Amino acid sequence: MHGLAATILGETLVGRSTLIHQLAAPVAGSLAYFQVVAALALGLKPSDLKLLTGLFVLITLAVPILLQARFTTRARSGKPERRGYPGT
Repeated sequence: MHGLAATILGETLVGRSTLIHQLAAPVAGSLAYFQVVAALALGLKPSDLKLLTGLFVLITLAVPILLQARFTTRARSGKPERRGYPGT
């Protein structure tokens, strides 16, 4: 669980565009993830810690998607996009 979360976090932070980024993503993700876990672990019950780390990973995954959706809706014009066959 921790390794997957660190890898996903690293890909979100660093990206996957080049081989160097793909190699640096797990390292950066593990450093960031375990820093957050260590900060959250101070005085928390294990169940609370699992909940907070899960929410942290979920938010980290959602932020790029939400930002992309925000910028694509701004770039669109007021006209609805036409789908279907030409001439319909």
